[in-house]
Amino acid sequence: MTATVEPDLWPALALTLARQAERALTHGVLQGYETRNEAQRTVRGRIRIGDQIARRPGLMMPLEVTYDEYSADITENRILRTALRRMLSVPRLAADSRARLAHLDAMLTGVEVLRPGSRPPTWRRTRMNSRYHSVLRLAEVILRNSSTEGGAGG
Repeated sequence: MTATVEPDLWPALALTLARQAERALTHGVLQGYETRNEAQRTVRGRIRIGDQIARRPGLMMPLEVTYDEYSADITENRILRTALRRMLSVPRLAADSRARLAHLDAMLTGVEVLRPGSRPPTWRRTRMNSRYHSVLRLAEVILRNSSTEGGAGG
């Protein structure tokens, strides 16, 4: 791989993010178990009796349940997709970089995007997510160090 000269920081960062994300997603989108707490009409997982009594005293439906769901909507993918979306909003990106970022974002369809201004959730380094380590570190830098707020002086 050869290095190219990029006169502006954000387009260079976008290209680096695209390359690392492509490498991480080469073998498909990482999936895992996420714990969900929801109100449902059917029993799925475990009924949270305390929450049921507190939120719906005397009512049988809907039930407050906790269950684990195996999906792509996991912390690692949320961080990555949010960073990809943040980069897509950067002006003056080259068309090829923008297309690569959009393609990667489409691969993560169904993954929740984090709220703007919120801190990225913490993720743990594991053997299962080892192919994501470098891109997640870069995504965290992008999410923590970019802002839409104006500082002192406008």
